[in-house]
Amino acid sequence: MKRKNVIITHGNMAEGILNSCSLFFDITDYKAFGLQPGEDVELFYDKVEKELLDENYENILVLTDIVGGTPYNTATKVFLKNREIKNIEIITGVNLPMLLELGFNEEDDMEKLKEKAIDAGQEGIMDLKNKLKNLYS
Repeated sequence: MKRKNVIITHGNMAEGILNSCSLFFDITDYKAFGLQPGEDVELFYDKVEKELLDENYENILVLTDIVGGTPYNTATKVFLKNREIKNIEIITGVNLPMLLELGFNEEDDMEKLKEKAIDAGQEGIMDLKNKLKNLYS
């Protein structure tokens, strides 16, 4: 199954994190864009909807920065409007470890893929001082 990964954030975060991903894997099936200051929310919705309804992909995995923000709310509106005709999944809290997991993972099952991505994202967050203290005590 062909999967498209769409990163939607506030500002330029999406483009920046996707640029980092390009150092590790091919980003052909990825799209990134952010809501810019002063951008019209209706035009932003149209842009998001166009990406999420891309007929070239069977599955769309959306990664947003925060729950409740405009990028998340916009993706959610598109999902709710089109959930009968398109397999769209949404994850929040996008980070580089999460995207690396997606970039190297060939999993077709979207539920398993989401779980692996979320696990990788959470495991990528660490308090180094506490980790070292636990290792050497």
